[in-house]
Amino acid sequence: YECKVPVLAWQPTYFAFGTPITSDTEPPTGKNVFAAMDAEGNKGVCINRGGERHCFQINNVEFERQHVQEVFSDISCSVYSSSVRCNASDFNCSVYSDGDVSCVDSSASEYCDVSADGDVDCDE
Repeated sequence: YECKVPVLAWQPTYFAFGTPITSDTEPPTGKNVFAAMDAEGNKGVCINRGGERHCFQINNVEFERQHVQEVFSDISCSVYSSSVRCNASDFNCSVYSDGDVSCVDSSASEYCDVSADGDVDCDE
């Protein structure tokens, strides 16, 4: 019998609005939506939702459009071509067919958009 530990598809090193976070296990303090980058330089957007952290990587459209629908399974997601937009009372996140990802923390009016070419636009 071999015990296999599940491997997350993406283990990010956290960045909050451009500020590096030294811990790879704790999200930025006080931020529920933030940009992230893993050790290989892959970028994306993470949210803290209901005590769980969910991250959506750019340029991974097929995987992330299913992932975002699983994260927001309690509400309806709209599918446009291969883009997916999910809206809830606390967050809304989109995975676009061109590889962009975007999330908004509705309660704090914070957002983070990361484009397929790696440009990061986060604000509060």
